[in-house]
Amino acid sequence: MKQLLTAEKYGDRKGAAYGIAGIIKGLGILSLKQLDVMGKLTEAIQEKKNFKYREGALFGFEMLCYKLGRLFEPYIVHVLPHLLLCFGDSSQYVRAAADDTAKLIMSKLSAHGVKLVLPSLLQALQDDNWRTKAAIVPVLLEALQDPSNKTSACLQTLLDTKFVHFIDAPSLALIMPVVQRAFLDRSTETRKMAAQIIGNMYSLTDQKDLMPYLPNIIPGLKSSLLDPVPEVRSVSARALGAMVKGMGESSFEELLPWLMHTLTSESSSVDRSGAAQGLSEVVAGLGVHKLHKIMPDIIATAERTDIAPHVKDGYIMMFIYMPGAFTDEFLPYIGQIINPILKALADENEYVRETALKAGQRIVNLYAESAITLLLPELEKGLFDDNWRIRYSSVQLLGDLLAGLYMGRSDVALMVRQAALHVWTSFYLVWSFVLER
Repeated sequence: MKQLLTAEKYGDRKGAAYGIAGIIKGLGILSLKQLDVMGKLTEAIQEKKNFKYREGALFGFEMLCYKLGRLFEPYIVHVLPHLLLCFGDSSQYVRAAADDTAKLIMSKLSAHGVKLVLPSLLQALQDDNWRTKAAIVPVLLEALQDPSNKTSACLQTLLDTKFVHFIDAPSLALIMPVVQRAFLDRSTETRKMAAQIIGNMYSLTDQKDLMPYLPNIIPGLKSSLLDPVPEVRSVSARALGAMVKGMGESSFEELLPWLMHTLTSESSSVDRSGAAQGLSEVVAGLGVHKLHKIMPDIIATAERTDIAPHVKDGYIMMFIYMPGAFTDEFLPYIGQIINPILKALADENEYVRETALKAGQRIVNLYAESAITLLLPELEKGLFDDNWRIRYSSVQLLGDLLAGLYMGRSDVALMVRQAALHVWTSFYLVWSFVLER
């Protein structure tokens, strides 16, 4: 310790710092208290007369953090106020040592550690010493200083960045406040970019580092999920799906009940549409087993005639977005959902009929070739239904199906042409059988 604080040569003091850190590493973290290492270094960093004491103490903190890693994190909150004051020291050697120490400490922080040190960093902005202010301001992004003009540009830069490694906790501490505020921005494009970044973040960082930010991120995503702009709702839904897939259902206990409640909301069809899209992506994130668990209830509710129109509308909307989220894995349910869709096409409420028609067109567009044997029998029944609305809608859907198949026969890809021709031939045989009846 004496060598660290009083040696004349820089190399001697630096070497002593390595030695102390190595000894503490070997003896264990408890030796920091037993040997009063932190007390002696804290006393040295407050020595006003001799800059070597302050510089040596910084060397000691730097090497302890380097050797002990996150084990040293509980001590950082006590070291940081002294470290920030050293940025304003009259000695250039102390300022240089403070810079090196700060870089190392920040690189070792966990998400919890970042939350501990941010108050001290922000408090430093109130310091009278200009050097202390100059040291902390670069840590705060331009987006934090000028949110109205810089947030969008910052988000675009993040989207354009190609990350070659995981984003660490200190980087998240700078990124996430910008993203959180972006959800409150009036600009549609800004909100959409924020949702895209959240969706991508779960493949670029450690999940435990993201956990502390969930309480602030989820409200913004919920709000964007109910946005009037369809594209914002779509991106937000995919972001929610990515979050649930990355962190598991247990981290989002309140999300599914909220989505189910909003799905049957009487407020607006936009809210129901966003909830249906979000719920579809969340279920996709949880896996096929979750789909098999909830689909029987969704189909049964959609078929009921004793429920409010807005409730039926919400459940029919699930048939618009579920196929896109699961694609081929949704095939077993095609035959089961056609009947509820056709019944909804005869509903007295126009908005329910419009939703049902969109769901039918979605099914036809996605599964015209792979599920024709399931679609045709149901559409055939619809053509002869007593309700004229069902007959009319069946003709519309059948026309969409035929148009897609016919155009597929002229596709530029050989495999598509062959498949479309095969399905068209199968359809011709089935339709001939229907006419004979």
